[in-house]
Amino acid sequence: MNHRNLFLIAIPIGVSLLFPRSIYAESATKRFQYTNVPLSSIYNEWIRKNGDRITMYACVCTKSSCDSTDHWPFKNFSVGEVVPALGEFNSNSYRSTGFRCSIVQP
Repeated sequence: MNHRNLFLIAIPIGVSLLFPRSIYAESATKRFQYTNVPLSSIYNEWIRKNGDRITMYACVCTKSSCDSTDHWPFKNFSVGEVVPALGEFNSNSYRSTGFRCSIVQP
């Protein structure tokens, strides 16, 4: 076995140590609840699940603090931070807590 083969074996082992299986396998939507996730990952997940049947929004916090602790993603946002919203009901919910939402075109 040469050094190149050892490197190829080490990569998957290192990845599994850095990202435990339960966290690594979670959806982007789930991970967004406790860590930063590229919004494109969330939108792509939603497109796979819903196709183009439902409108997606990007909502930007316009206040010093926007509280969404009573609904997904169950955390607070500061001015300028963005949360994705799936559907008009969810975007209206964010608007009522200080976000400004715009439609996202896939």
